[in-house]
Amino acid sequence: MEILAVRDLTFAYAGQEKNTLKDLSFSLEKGEFVTLMGTTGSGKSTLLRLLKPELTPQGQQTGMIRLGEQNLFSLSPRESACRIGFVMQRPEQQIVTDKVWHELAFGLENLGLPTDTIRRQVAEIFSFQPGEPHGAATCQLSPSRVTVSPGWTHRSSRRLEYRVV
Repeated sequence: MEILAVRDLTFAYAGQEKNTLKDLSFSLEKGEFVTLMGTTGSGKSTLLRLLKPELTPQGQQTGMIRLGEQNLFSLSPRESACRIGFVMQRPEQQIVTDKVWHELAFGLENLGLPTDTIRRQVAEIFSFQPGEPHGAATCQLSPSRVTVSPGWTHRSSRRLEYRVV
């Protein structure tokens, strides 16, 4: 089942004559794992930002992007937030609060989830460390902890990524 389709996508940043992306087409099937590779300035980040409507850069775009059967740009902000995740190359640049617990709860709060659901999901994140014995953590975390290692920041931001559904 095709979950993402890009057809004839061309994009040029505002004020630029040269296209950053030109006639790009691909599709992703459910369960596929894809690696996006290219040299600096080849358009990798631009493409990824075009796949998240709230982060779409200013410029001229042609072509089509579909999420399932729906045009990507017809998604409401809530649908987009629920269905499309985006973790920046430097996750520490997207941290918005000074406490780990609040950071983990931030996105869930913005989705309007009930407080009990938020607390349960954040507790699950705190207790799960992939590749480590159950309950082990690389640092002792509590709701008042202000700083964590860059590695934990990256791992926790990946855990909060919403899967494309």
